[in-house]
Amino acid sequence: MQEVDTENDAADPQYTKVFKVADTASVANDTVTFADAVNAINQDTSGNYLIELADNITLPDTHFVIKANTTILGENHTIHFGAESIALRGIGTVLNLGRNGYDKTLTLTGGTGECIISLWDTTPWGSKDGSYVLNLYNGVTFEDNYPSSGVILTGYDSTVNMYGNSCIKAASDITLVDGRMISSDVLNMYDTSCLDGCNISAIGYLHGTGALNMYDQSTIKNFILRKNYENRNQTWYAVRAANCTMNDNSRIENCGGGGIKIENLVRGTGTFTMNGGSITNCSDGGVLLRNGSSFTMNGGSITNCSARTNGGGVYADGSYGSFTMNGGSITGCSATNGGGVYMAGYQCTFTMNGGSITDCSAKNSGGGVYVSSDNSLLTCQDGAVICNNKADQSAADIYLDISVTGVTLPDAASMNRTYQDTRKKITGWYLDPADNRYTPAEDAEAVDISSPLSGKLSLVASCLSSQEPIPDVDPDISDTDDTGSAIGAGIATGVFVSGATYLIGTNIWLNAIYDFVPTNRIQLAVALWNKADCPAPVSTELYPDIDADDTDAQAAARWCVEQGLMKDYHETDKDGNEEVTFKPYRYMFRPQAIKAWYDLEALQREQQ
Repeated sequence: MQEVDTENDAADPQYTKVFKVADTASVANDTVTFADAVNAINQDTSGNYLIELADNITLPDTHFVIKANTTILGENHTIHFGAESIALRGIGTVLNLGRNGYDKTLTLTGGTGECIISLWDTTPWGSKDGSYVLNLYNGVTFEDNYPSSGVILTGYDSTVNMYGNSCIKAASDITLVDGRMISSDVLNMYDTSCLDGCNISAIGYLHGTGALNMYDQSTIKNFILRKNYENRNQTWYAVRAANCTMNDNSRIENCGGGGIKIENLVRGTGTFTMNGGSITNCSDGGVLLRNGSSFTMNGGSITNCSARTNGGGVYADGSYGSFTMNGGSITGCSATNGGGVYMAGYQCTFTMNGGSITDCSAKNSGGGVYVSSDNSLLTCQDGAVICNNKADQSAADIYLDISVTGVTLPDAASMNRTYQDTRKKITGWYLDPADNRYTPAEDAEAVDISSPLSGKLSLVASCLSSQEPIPDVDPDISDTDDTGSAIGAGIATGVFVSGATYLIGTNIWLNAIYDFVPTNRIQLAVALWNKADCPAPVSTELYPDIDADDTDAQAAARWCVEQGLMKDYHETDKDGNEEVTFKPYRYMFRPQAIKAWYDLEALQREQQ
């Protein structure tokens, strides 16, 4: 049975003892020093303790070790660090900064030691406690920290969770989690938590299984190197990890370097899964894959990222790396070669089942995609979109080096896009070499994609000059009460404008009704289902291509099909067996998403 500290007014029986802490101990004020509190906590490591700040405190230059589960509440005060850190010891020790539902702030400043919070004990080859947990809750902020090794948090085999609006702000050239280059640390970011100006270094980099997982509207932003690294000819990244996932509306943005570098010294074990979110405005590439790492993009966007050399959006460098794009978009990225995607490693594979690569550019070749290395493979399914990219020398959309074989491209018409500002539908693939740049002329040399392509090819997806343009009519939804019908008619007759006007207009429209731009079928289904207040579908049958444990996605997809807002797919194999699938990560065209919204509004009016 836990003891309730009546002497220090412990109102919550979950705590063994509560300490009110100030710089100076006072019997009259019922306060003790931080050192006294830590010493008392370590006398009984089976307890669960609470430290409440009675005032701002400055820690002495003492290495504080906490060996029992402890919560520190700031009460709107500040802890100022000196030359030493706070370290956790013991198996699975938990340190909570703040508390769920607690509405006061805690600020952690200063610190000139090796780090601010240490979750590390000896080395991974020797004995260690480990498995520590650090929870940062709403109102917790690290700021103006100057650790000597450039590390705010360091650890091994531990977990850091960031909740609410907790934030770590950089004051100098620092990293967030260093992990001593060998790590199985996990950093989970939830809600609106953020890293502002600092980066993540080496999570799980060497023989590790660590990971960064971003959820909700968590953000990593404004990473800028503050020391002079220009002469090192290196790219520094906001995130360097063995494993990473991005979900929901999480963001990595405005980085004065690269966005994410996925690398593990154990070949083929690095992974990055992007289910949603965005990587935006990174000045030296969006995503770098090293040493056989894999990247699966199911949704989200990589936008306006540039690279000093190759691969503005995604760069696969190293043997046997893989990039699978099921949904999402790569837009407005730029590089010397491969403005959108650059595949450089031996036997790298790029499989594009859906999604889009548009409006990217290259100073040399491959505005959209550049495939350069021996035995690298590009495989695209119909409906995948690679178009309206630009290259100064050759291959506006796709460049294939001489050693590349077995390339399959999507049927150009299946992209359902128009070419640049011509308002003419893209209908074919054409050669676009440096000595004879493509123009939409009748004698343009078309490329037969009915069988796999091989050899050195410069390609563009385009139209012919004889094609009639789609009428340039801007649908006015304000003149009718039956908005859904108006949108449907507009889509059916192809009246949506093209090029930049199309992208800007539909972006504004979709953000106005959905608060985001749905890029695949499951994102749209969940958005429609949420608008309808999450009704239960009639059928409880599960779609086999949606995670059975994702009950919301299953319910949303089934309900949208039952209401006629979306369709599912009935396919029969050679034995006559029918399978019904939803194809959740298939690309969702913007006009279809707009129409579905207004169809739902019409349905809701009918049901009133």
